[in-house]
Amino acid sequence: QKMSTVPGHTWFQTPDGIEVNVMVKRRPDQISVEVAGTDPSPRIVVRVHAESCAGEAGAGAACTCDSGPATCSYELWGSVVPSSMKVEVLSCKVEIKLAKRQAGEMWPRLEKGAEPPAVVKPKPAKNWDKIEDDEDHDEQGKDAMGFFQHLFAGADDDTRRAMMKSYVESNGTSLSTNWDEVKSKDFSKES
Repeated sequence: QKMSTVPGHTWFQTPDGIEVNVMVKRRPDQISVEVAGTDPSPRIVVRVHAESCAGEAGAGAACTCDSGPATCSYELWGSVVPSSMKVEVLSCKVEIKLAKRQAGEMWPRLEKGAEPPAVVKPKPAKNWDKIEDDEDHDEQGKDAMGFFQHLFAGADDDTRRAMMKSYVESNGTSLSTNWDEVKSKDFSKES
């Protein structure tokens, strides 16, 4: 019975090279890796010399597995220097490092024909130096002032006393509505 599976893989790049991690659980003597094909379509070929191909299904690579050895092939997006290949077989993955033929070139994805990853655009940074220049600042100030006026107008005598004492003695840095807390507190020492 024939079965087709693709081991999961991850990859990352620097301006000078790429690293591909193929998730297969094998001993070093059960794995061989080579760069096959020539520019413009080089491929990384991973051969598993074991009972079956291990790992979870991923996208993009071609891997055929049956009761015998497995071969997984990744058609690379860009050109690499085959002689620069370094392979390390670990207990749960194979790390493949290659130098890019065009140093400084950033690849949009590992493989040709694969779907590009969804791009998450970062939010623009807030310029806190311009916060005072916002046109909404006056409206927000009016809304806040209205809120405090409403709060003060609807408060009892103790709450008004607490608000006035805390605000005046703290030079506008504190506002409390609890007279029991405020009556014996010296806000001028906290500034």
